[in-house]
Amino acid sequence: DGAAQLIARVSEFHQSRPYIRPGMNITAFTKHFCEAKEFEDISYGWSLSFNSNFFAELCYDGWLSICSYPSEIFYVLMPWIDPERCVMDYDKMHISKNVIKRSRKYTL
Repeated sequence: DGAAQLIARVSEFHQSRPYIRPGMNITAFTKHFCEAKEFEDISYGWSLSFNSNFFAELCYDGWLSICSYPSEIFYVLMPWIDPERCVMDYDKMHISKNVIKRSRKYTL
């Protein structure tokens, strides 16, 4: 996390966005990110980790990722989320009985 602190210190863009790291509770962070006023106008976070399990966790919770190459020194993962398009609220979703019946052998 020392490199992340250094980047945040010298880059205004990264300083104004949350650093997302492996080991975080991504589900809880995503919920907070989508609901908190402090992130209202921010759709990006950033990370220095390209670990495949970490990336899969981000995707599972609705984050889409691009990569940036600031200062042409290192690559930065730039997960972004749009709560209106990327997050499904399963508690409020209606699934017709016919679809449920036809999909019994599948799991989500």
